[in-house]
Amino acid sequence: MSAENETPAIPNDSQAAIADFMKEQIKQRPVNRKRLFKRTLVTVALAVIFGGVASLSFILLEPVLTNILYPAQEPEQVLLTEEIEEEEILPEEMVADDRQMVSEAAEAVLEAAQQADQQDLDQAVRDALLEKTDRISDLQETGKSLKELAAELKKTAVTVSRITSNVNWFNDSYQNTGLSEGLIIAETEEELLILSMKGSQEDDQILITFADGTQAEGAVRGEDPALNFQVIEVNKKTAGIENGKSYEIAVFGNSDVSGSELEPVMIISTAGSISNIVNCGLITGRGESSGIIDTACKLIYTDVYGSTGSTGIVYSLSGKVLGILDMNQRNSAMSGMLTALGITQLKPVIQLLSNGGHPAHLGICGTVPEEAAAEASGMPQGVYVTEVEMDSAAMNAGIQTGDIITRLGTKEIHSYKELTDWLYTVTEDTQIPVTICRSSAGGYTEMNLSLEIMIE
Repeated sequence: MSAENETPAIPNDSQAAIADFMKEQIKQRPVNRKRLFKRTLVTVALAVIFGGVASLSFILLEPVLTNILYPAQEPEQVLLTEEIEEEEILPEEMVADDRQMVSEAAEAVLEAAQQADQQDLDQAVRDALLEKTDRISDLQETGKSLKELAAELKKTAVTVSRITSNVNWFNDSYQNTGLSEGLIIAETEEELLILSMKGSQEDDQILITFADGTQAEGAVRGEDPALNFQVIEVNKKTAGIENGKSYEIAVFGNSDVSGSELEPVMIISTAGSISNIVNCGLITGRGESSGIIDTACKLIYTDVYGSTGSTGIVYSLSGKVLGILDMNQRNSAMSGMLTALGITQLKPVIQLLSNGGHPAHLGICGTVPEEAAAEASGMPQGVYVTEVEMDSAAMNAGIQTGDIITRLGTKEIHSYKELTDWLYTVTEDTQIPVTICRSSAGGYTEMNLSLEIMIE
């Protein structure tokens, strides 16, 4: 090899120095905690300042940027139709207008007087005044006649006070008094007979108050639970009313007269929260009652408004009784209108009760289907049973809702009234065969049942 490429030799002293340098350890610089803490605080403070500046800038610039990027649209205005207010007429103006009308009328009369003969004008004025006077007089006479009629009819009505004694939790006795309407329906040599609605409880005492204020005790003579009717007897001698001046016997009219809608009637109520109320109105219609057990009764609808607890008697303007108010039978479509049970179909049960009898209890509600509907469905003729009372004679015999009663014993039944009228003739417990038709898959099947009628 050439001398130029040879590596120069390192002296021994230098080699020893290099070896000592490589053996030295590099020590870490100690941490200055105070300086580090200060820097951390400075950094946090700068971050807070920066965040605050950024938030403030955003708050200030956000509306401006929003308006630039998303310009606001004008909201669509809603215009409401304004009501045109009419000028209110003050009382002074009304008086002024009346005066103006009178003035104009006076001017017209004066003008007519100038054009016509004064004598003819005077006669025309007299005739006009006489005509108006006659009309006012007619109204006054009508009012007077109605007042006199009401005074006479009130003598046929009484107030029935039903007194019941009870004992409270503290063993103190007290009395409840219920008021109901009463109608004087007949008299014997010794007694007056009064028809009234039965109370909900057994009465300890019945007190009758007549139109003149006379009071007398009464006793139950007969009752019908289905109609909730009672006939009460009052001894005339004991009551001190033998002379008959304080009462009148009611006369029954015909409530079944067809075509008597819009007939004027008078309704008198002597019981209730407000007594001695007289209403005049019109009969607006008639209907069939289908919700009274063992009773065929027609309903009378009037245009007179009353509460659900209203009681009273409906009279014709000839003074005859047409019905007895029963608001339980009111039509749901006109629930506020006074509704009455027609008196004509109630006469058989009233007569039975007046003689101390009690009606037989069958326990059904029934109706007669319209002839066209019955023929279309092949229904036999008879009474269609719409309801059967629980534990009644009808239920015990096996009669069901939907059955058609066609015969009682040997008597054919064509209407519900025929069936109920037959019940009023039963005076003792009776067992009688009854024929019914029951709907089946093939039509109607005739069945014979045994009916046991009990007198309550």
